[in-house]
Amino acid sequence: MDETVFTGDIVKELQRIELGAAERAQLIALQNPEQLKTAEQFLHCMMRVPGYDLRLECFAFRSGFDDWSQGTRMVLLMVTLNYS
Repeated sequence: MDETVFTGDIVKELQRIELGAAERAQLIALQNPEQLKTAEQFLHCMMRVPGYDLRLECFAFRSGFDDWSQGTRMVLLMVTLNYS
């Protein structure tokens, strides 16, 4: 996933989309996705990605971790500068 397009907030919103097993199966099995609206076409495409849910979860973790590590890096830099 492209981090410039799929920010942590967008990934969290994608994770909140709850589709039941029947809805998911119907969406994946659809042969002509062009008849769907844009949002549904996007979901159709995403559901066909192997491990979609796990990939979103990992991407959300990575995004949160990157934010946390950046904050920690700044704190360590300030502490280091104060004790130098």
